[in-house]
Amino acid sequence: MAATLPFAEDFLSEEVGPYIKKYIKRRQDVPPEHVYRCLYGISNVLCSSLGGVMAVAGVHGGGSPVMEEIAIWRSYDFEKKKEIAKYLVGISEELPKD
Repeated sequence: MAATLPFAEDFLSEEVGPYIKKYIKRRQDVPPEHVYRCLYGISNVLCSSLGGVMAVAGVHGGGSPVMEEIAIWRSYDFEKKKEIAKYLVGISEELPKD
């Protein structure tokens, strides 16, 4: 969805916006605007020149990609990173401390 996300003008449009909000909504407790902002942030990373650089950087000779993934999962604070991502895309207004 990140690659085919409607433009912000369409999301905010009185004519098209309600349809986008209807079909983008996933959970009752998550507003469609938050889903849109999240996908927009993902789109800015994956569907950009940065995404191309990251794809090339992911192929390396420094060891097994599986072991790299295991190391990341063991030591990475995913909850804090989710809060930072919510701040960056405008879902939350405050950047988490520490």
